[in-house]
Amino acid sequence: ARDDYDKAIKFNLFYIYRGYVKSRIGDIKGAVKDYEKAETLKRKYYFVFFLRGRIKELNKNFKGALKDYDDAINFNKNKTKKLFIKKANIKIEIGEHQAAIKDLTRAIKFYPANENLYIKRGTEKMAMHNLKSSIDDFNKAIEINSRSRFAYLSRGKAKELSAKDYGSIKSKIKYFKDSNKDYKKVIDISNAGRRYDKRTTSRIREMISENEKAIKVINENLY
Repeated sequence: ARDDYDKAIKFNLFYIYRGYVKSRIGDIKGAVKDYEKAETLKRKYYFVFFLRGRIKELNKNFKGALKDYDDAINFNKNKTKKLFIKKANIKIEIGEHQAAIKDLTRAIKFYPANENLYIKRGTEKMAMHNLKSSIDDFNKAIEINSRSRFAYLSRGKAKELSAKDYGSIKSKIKYFKDSNKDYKKVIDISNAGRRYDKRTTSRIREMISENEKAIKVINENLY
């Protein structure tokens, strides 16, 4: 029995490695067949599903990739923590915002100091118009990295949307002003960096100007 299991393991590894080589040289169908063969053998390895899921993701078979990533996680939860990030990225790609938020929340439990995960989750919340919660995520990202341009830019956008969507006249003005503070912070960080993005900076200046015009209109109608 032990010999049989050893043979199964050897064959399993053989199909996995051969499938990987085939995928690297562009033989996608052959790679998938090898991974499927490995899957049917007696001992299943989580990376069989990971490698096959990776091929499906590269070929835009997102539903198939998600299924393989789920199987990989089920076989070995401890070694597949990063797959929650990959799953979230796929769900962002196909517009499943709520599902992406759930996977990002799981990923954050494993990587609580990763600012980009908070930015991504905040962006998905913003897409669902959960603006207050999205701002909380951007605040956390800035707490982790106070020089994150993307965090300030995203928080500025969330505050701008908040000003347009709800609140009293006083709170609307405050949101617009706070939004501009974040946009100006993005420009400051960009100017201090090695790579000055003139095009992005120009667009942000336009956004600041639009917010200032909105404040002016509110004040004119108010008084």
